[in-house]
Amino acid sequence: MSQSNSYTVANTSCQPQHVPTPHVPDYLVWAILETLFCCQPFGIAGIVYAAMALSAKQQGNYQLAMENAEKARWLLLIGVSGYVVIVLIWAICLIFLVL
Repeated sequence: MSQSNSYTVANTSCQPQHVPTPHVPDYLVWAILETLFCCQPFGIAGIVYAAMALSAKQQGNYQLAMENAEKARWLLLIGVSGYVVIVLIWAICLIFLVL
């Protein structure tokens, strides 16, 4: 009465394989900081898209999470660059008024 170990070979092919999840950046903290210290309209929109990206990531919809994270990133970049331009214009005007 010898037993065959053929079931172990067949069983190894049915084992669940670990599929690595893609990295989806989280811009929620940056969006909150931009809203507090920089440009509120772009910061609020960034918070909305970052939260939608985080929610999609938790649900396993990585494509939608990446799209929303990219939109949040662009809103943050536009808001910060706009703020820098406004501060530079303000500083230049202030310098010319003093001279």
